[in-house]
Amino acid sequence: MIVHRGRALTGWAWIATLPVLLFPVGDPDLWWHLHAAKRLLADGSWPRTEVWSFTIPGAPWVNFEWLGQLAYYAAYQGGGIAGVWLLKALLLAAAALGVQFLLSRIGIGVQYRALGTALWITAAAPRADARIELFSIAAFSWLLCGLETRRRRGIPAGSERSLALFGAAAGALWANLHGGFVYGFALLGAYALHDSLERRGRGLWWAFGGAVFGTALNPYGLGLHALLWRHAAEAASLQGLILEWAPLDPTRPSHWPTWFFLITTMAALGALWRGRRRVPPLAAVLLGLFGMAALRHARAGIFFVTLAIAYLPLLALKARKMPRVTRRTFQGVAVLLAALGAFGLWIGAPVRTLRAVHHREFWPVRAADFMEREREFRDLRVYNAWGWGGYLGYRFGDAWRIFQDGRYVFHPLLLEAREGIASPEAWTRFLGRYGVEAALMENAPLKVASTREYPDGTRRVFQRPFYLSFMPREKWALVYWDAQALLFVRREVLEVKRMSALEYKLARPGDEEALADALARGEIDTDLLAKERERYAKTTALPESPLP
Repeated sequence: MIVHRGRALTGWAWIATLPVLLFPVGDPDLWWHLHAAKRLLADGSWPRTEVWSFTIPGAPWVNFEWLGQLAYYAAYQGGGIAGVWLLKALLLAAAALGVQFLLSRIGIGVQYRALGTALWITAAAPRADARIELFSIAAFSWLLCGLETRRRRGIPAGSERSLALFGAAAGALWANLHGGFVYGFALLGAYALHDSLERRGRGLWWAFGGAVFGTALNPYGLGLHALLWRHAAEAASLQGLILEWAPLDPTRPSHWPTWFFLITTMAALGALWRGRRRVPPLAAVLLGLFGMAALRHARAGIFFVTLAIAYLPLLALKARKMPRVTRRTFQGVAVLLAALGAFGLWIGAPVRTLRAVHHREFWPVRAADFMEREREFRDLRVYNAWGWGGYLGYRFGDAWRIFQDGRYVFHPLLLEAREGIASPEAWTRFLGRYGVEAALMENAPLKVASTREYPDGTRRVFQRPFYLSFMPREKWALVYWDAQALLFVRREVLEVKRMSALEYKLARPGDEEALADALARGEIDTDLLAKERERYAKTTALPESPLP
């Protein structure tokens, strides 16, 4: 009976967490990864410099995720965006299986094993998009599974030569998939040190040394390691600009499971300390190290959660707080799994989870359609928002030069942009520094108070869109807009390219209050306004292009 209940709970755990496993694809970085893989196959060599932009052409570039990119590109070529969606779901499921297998190997009851697996998947929600780092998350999960199973069961390390060779092969594979191998270094090094202190031999040190050597077996050699050091140095300055590099945020529901594990593990360690029981040093060191990493950078949270799920049963046993298993335990776990499923549906609702394999809200598809129809844009130096460069680069290929995308080579540009948005004057200088002739910007719902004084001396304050001050009419013409994007062209370029018929002078987004006031006062050419509204309706009514 218990076996059947356990199998039912395990199946229910996977069903309940499907909303997280099957999150739609929407990561903007996906497209530059696909672009990089496409160019690698076409050129037959690994890139050394940046060639897709007009802002930093020739800048050194280490494409350290090339093998993971090829995997995603193969999935895209085989099944389109649905193929990418399936691959990322399988990678996340593979990592969760590592957690489930670990809990089984260390003797956790089937009911807590199901709950632990479901909790892990739910905590992985912020990383459940089509990201290259899913390879690192899966590798970390299975590495911990092997190390912790060996430690608890007292399994011999094996021959030093075999461990060194295996470490070298694994290190080389991981280093060419994703830079998250540094988390594997920390984990393997901690277990090797534990073996030394427990006088269990030096086998893991041989595996560690082989892994370190293996990571140098990449197209860029030690240049990869220098780049990761640079990333670590830049992290603090970029926390406010790149969401996944920011600290854990208690106001974000998707971060709540990670906070739960942080609080729970700290409470468990505190209970052991207060009860004057021995705190397992390996668990304390790794939980403290990865816990601090998660607090500083949200993207490290899933690695901490993996460790917490493995060590919490050990801490509970040490504190003599492990709950007894009764008939009601299965019922309680089933209810918790249902709650986790509802939570996954709730946090996935904005991106239409279980209703779509991708969501286009992060990709400027309609704006790109417009620029493709108006071929004059191919000759212009067009500013694009940070998250849109990957899509534009992949879609237009060699016919387009982007301003920026999500690659690390553009981090200095991102820092410049942060200074540029401080004021309209700073923004003008920023665009002018790179000779920008057109700007594709996000149609953000940002308003700025503006006071109008009428001929009779009265005044009225309007909340008007931000772009009126950052992209003033006398210098920039709005030629396209939709709910997602705004496209401006410099006035002198507008005249030279004979694009004046594209300008929206009156039908502009977010300025309805001021427009209604001007209409009421008879200050607006109603015929021109009607024509612009009709043109806008026709433009946005055109079907979106399929994904490239």
